[in-house]
Amino acid sequence: MSGVWEQYPTATGMQWRLRDPDPDEPDTEGGVDPQPEPPPPSAPAPPSDDIEGMPRIWNATDLEPAAQPRWLAKGRLQRGAVNLLVGDEGIGKSLLWVWIAAAVSTGSAVPAFGIPAREPGHVVIAAITEDDWCCTVCPRLEVAGADISMISVICAESDGSGAPVFPRDMFLILGADPPPALVVVDAWLDTVAAGLRVRDPQDARRALHPWKELATTTDAAVLLLVHTNRVASASARDRYGATYALRQKARVTLFAQTDEEERLLVGPEKMNNGATAPASMFSIIPIRHFAPTEDDDGMVPLLVHVGDSDRTARQHVAASADPTGDEPGGNPAQRFLYDYLNTPDREAPAADVIKAGKAAGFNEQELKDARRRARKPRIDSRKANFGEGWVWAMSGEGGNSPQGGSQEGIPPTVPPSPGLPPSFVPPTGPGRCHDCGCHVETQGHKPGCAARQQTSKRKKDGAEPYDICMYCGTERGDCTCASQREDV
Repeated sequence: MSGVWEQYPTATGMQWRLRDPDPDEPDTEGGVDPQPEPPPPSAPAPPSDDIEGMPRIWNATDLEPAAQPRWLAKGRLQRGAVNLLVGDEGIGKSLLWVWIAAAVSTGSAVPAFGIPAREPGHVVIAAITEDDWCCTVCPRLEVAGADISMISVICAESDGSGAPVFPRDMFLILGADPPPALVVVDAWLDTVAAGLRVRDPQDARRALHPWKELATTTDAAVLLLVHTNRVASASARDRYGATYALRQKARVTLFAQTDEEERLLVGPEKMNNGATAPASMFSIIPIRHFAPTEDDDGMVPLLVHVGDSDRTARQHVAASADPTGDEPGGNPAQRFLYDYLNTPDREAPAADVIKAGKAAGFNEQELKDARRRARKPRIDSRKANFGEGWVWAMSGEGGNSPQGGSQEGIPPTVPPSPGLPPSFVPPTGPGRCHDCGCHVETQGHKPGCAARQQTSKRKKDGAEPYDICMYCGTERGDCTCASQREDV
């Protein structure tokens, strides 16, 4: 007996299936069942309105009224929406969601990240595919102060292993009691069904759309973690890994990156329902959580908020891009760095360089960007040889900067100076000598500077130091560099 094709409703729309024949239907002539005809290309009459969950035409006045966006973390995590956390692997993205989960599960306020004090919320960790629950995730949650009783994990085994597949296992989240305030998927790509190729835009959107539906249904802030693709582009849009559909589908995207001091920078790169906030800065500190053993020191990392950057995440991405060539017109901040570091040691504490740079008219971020972009020679940032802090060191042409001291504590030998680039021109600006380009208040004059020699000569002749212009060496009333002086 032949089968019959019929349509039936599912959570993702109408599907076709082959229905078993009526047992009372007589056999076909000859006793051979013919092959069923393929389903018709177009759907038959639409299902009746009494089938729950099926689309139908609504009058706009019958839908839910207009409402403002609701935030789990204002300007960073939107409720009832898909949010992304994008960044390179190994920089601390998982520590960030642990930090957020701790605040949500306890109801603690974190005003600096837009989280107000509220009733404790249920956190569902929908997947942990890159970290171990027992040795990594659970200790981090405990160190961060999370209420473990308010956290649920979707897995197959009690040790946290056995990752779910979505949307197959999404019913577990929909049936969670109480409903979740935060759903974390770390990492999203590992949970996508095998039949979906996320590099295909349509397949990627099919994999992402169920999360949008779940967020709307539960009013949870869904946070999907994804990696970057390591493309060296000044545009954050080019750095999304797996598929660009991620950025298109998400309402908010948090972009994570590190700065030269190894701090974690996290801020909105895409914001559909609000203004883009500056990037937040975090330090990662070790906390002793277990007794030390021969195999492990017992330390667990903890994320600590240390303030806000003066730039957005998108601006940080643009500033960190490697240039392919020299900037048109040169870079005054970079010239300042070359000039400041052109000493026998060819290095200086980063704090001192930044302080002098600010006095010369540059802000801290301009100086950091200029250091990062420096190529011939490079200016490297590294830990100081002794004590704490960071050092900015001008490397040899095409070589590396000195790294650390010897076991006896003797600083490494500094390679011979290759000299500044032939195109180097002393910078100009407020507070700088018009002859050597140095910022006089913080650097003095370079050896051989004509203004320095003139100033020394005037002092020997008995002129009062105050009457001598420190920039050109002549009397203040007669000098022609008033526009360079900060006190004018």
